[in-house]
Amino acid sequence: MNNEAMATALQRAAHIFAQRLDAVSAGLDAVAERSQSILACPSGERPSRADLHALRDPVAKLIAESQQLVDGAGIAVGSGILADADSWLQWWRPQRDGRLEFTAHRFNPLSLNYYDYQAMNWFRIPVEAGEASVVGPYVDTGGTDLRIVTVTVPFAVGDGPRSVAAADLSLDCLERVLLRSLGTRDRDVVLLTDSGKIVASNTARHVTGTILDSGSVREEETLPILSARPARIPWRLALII
Repeated sequence: MNNEAMATALQRAAHIFAQRLDAVSAGLDAVAERSQSILACPSGERPSRADLHALRDPVAKLIAESQQLVDGAGIAVGSGILADADSWLQWWRPQRDGRLEFTAHRFNPLSLNYYDYQAMNWFRIPVEAGEASVVGPYVDTGGTDLRIVTVTVPFAVGDGPRSVAAADLSLDCLERVLLRSLGTRDRDVVLLTDSGKIVASNTARHVTGTILDSGSVREEETLPILSARPARIPWRLALII
């Protein structure tokens, strides 16, 4: 594949990634907006876990429209918001038959499988910054135990503590999108985070989750993923020298 054809392949891949990631961002915004209205609880009483069942429809829409890119989604509630739980994840994952299944987590600090999401980067970073973020790739220890990337949107009700709407992106799906959209293995190509961590690649020589040596790419051979919200997911495609 000549340079012109390779440049075209990169542009095509970047465009497809932008479309897919924009769909996830829009879905997360809808989940966050619905969550705010639920947690505001117009009745004046503090909301409960049962109230969060109403999030199933916007989460189902987000997962369906992601075309298998989202492995799980929902909200992580800030401490002290709910009347019947100090910590709570209202989280669903798609099953092979297309059904959504609620994912239960353990929030007892004495439990062997205690899931302290409020101490994890995917929750802590957007809450502290007050803005959307993307964390990973990482292994979700105690949660799904899968290698994932988590995209988040923080939100709050009034002056209360922030909660987070989040979606886990499947690394396998990200790799499939890269391979299919590029349509070539003539050159090694990687999808990188803003810190240089490899999200996906078209070769086994570059492992997901590792940091790419900056000397392995030329700036003129990188292409940003120009989504509608580029600051949310500041990824780029790069040709390996």
